[in-house]
Amino acid sequence: NAGDATLARTKELPGGGKVENIRVAKPVFVLEPSGAYRASADMSIGGGTVGSVKLGTARAKVTIDNRQAALKDISAEIMDGKLDGNATIALDDRAKSNISAAFSGLDLGKILALQGGRVVPVEGETSGTVDFSFNGTNFRTATGDIKADISANAGMQDRGMIPVTGRVEATAANGLFDIVVGRLKTDNSEFNATGALDLNGNSSNLAMNLLSSDAREIDRLVRVMNIVPEYESMADEYKAAFAGAVEFKGAMTGDLDDPT
Repeated sequence: NAGDATLARTKELPGGGKVENIRVAKPVFVLEPSGAYRASADMSIGGGTVGSVKLGTARAKVTIDNRQAALKDISAEIMDGKLDGNATIALDDRAKSNISAAFSGLDLGKILALQGGRVVPVEGETSGTVDFSFNGTNFRTATGDIKADISANAGMQDRGMIPVTGRVEATAANGLFDIVVGRLKTDNSEFNATGALDLNGNSSNLAMNLLSSDAREIDRLVRVMNIVPEYESMADEYKAAFAGAVEFKGAMTGDLDDPT
């Protein structure tokens, strides 16, 4: 029973963290005369946080050496959902890391909040599979694929909720993601996005298409999500109302941090 451990604040983990109730079974430690080492054990934790991500119980077979940390047969509760799989995390950028897992019931609102640092008014969950390799801890060099289904409600109780379902399928090569399927649907509207998202450069080229049989739903979705506060204030000022069919086609290109 190793108890609790504090995770130091680093460049990769600026929020630090804490792992609670660590238990280790069947530990084996090997130290070579050259200074190379290998340690393995069956490990479990009772909870904790990594950055802003809350952890539940988790267990895995762990092997650590000079080059990498390998976690086999992971079974973990995370973001109010479940994750099962395997992971190898390289300790420097010259070696490859790999994550292969199936996830179910992950809290979509918490995942979205991680991206922009703000609370996103979405209640729901996502389930799917992920298989990625990347250099060290640099996910912007990811190669692999992800598939995920989404079932959620957008908005807040005081502003009303809109049911949303969706599907995402993407493959990646060295940080360049090819969005094969990017679909979100409501009762009267559908949004599709396909094309390239470049996490590492300026090669993003994403085609977007929104088609709705009821513009009132789009108006309401923008309002309940608080996506464009300026739009809401101007529409209210001019008492503008929207109805009928609406279609939007567009493209996003360039750098993800400053796109066109």
